[in-house]
Amino acid sequence: MGKTEIANPLNSLERTTLRNAEKVVDGGKTTFLEVGNALKIIQDGALYRETHKSFQAYVEERHEFKRAWAYRLIQGATVAQNLSSVCDTSTPSLPSRQVEALAKLPAEQQAAAWLDAKDASDGDPSTEDVEASVETYLAADEPYEEPGEPEGDEADEDLVKAQATARKVLGQLTRALETMGLLEACRGPLTTIKKKVG
Repeated sequence: MGKTEIANPLNSLERTTLRNAEKVVDGGKTTFLEVGNALKIIQDGALYRETHKSFQAYVEERHEFKRAWAYRLIQGATVAQNLSSVCDTSTPSLPSRQVEALAKLPAEQQAAAWLDAKDASDGDPSTEDVEASVETYLAADEPYEEPGEPEGDEADEDLVKAQATARKVLGQLTRALETMGLLEACRGPLTTIKKKVG
């Protein structure tokens, strides 16, 4: 792709920032955190704008990355930054699946979820530990909903089942009261219940 018209050219500081970030992306493909940080700098500053119309076009043509991969790298760098106060993220040892799991949480919960996973695993959390911790945080954030009344055919079926169960229990109660000689004393309330059950 040829250069686009330069509507908003880079200044000298931006050009230097772009060159430095591209060196990291080109030479540092061994650590996703470094590459993710460099791509984030390029994206945040729109440093691709002199040569490409979009960040997607830039990463696909300049670095031969798919858009989704570039965003995963940026996401990983962002999560690592959120964890930097609680763990050493300077090494490429943080597994990408753990990063993906933590990225499901808001930034302010990521470090806490990672620490919970670390505590649950005696200091060395597996991906499964991190995923379980994240699921706990996600479940805690879901609002509680009172069970609603069934609607439509489901409500009709539930009512018919409830009436059948009530009639059966009422029959058993009537026989028990008769056996104990208490049927006459309870006839009034039983008649009221029978009318309501149908």
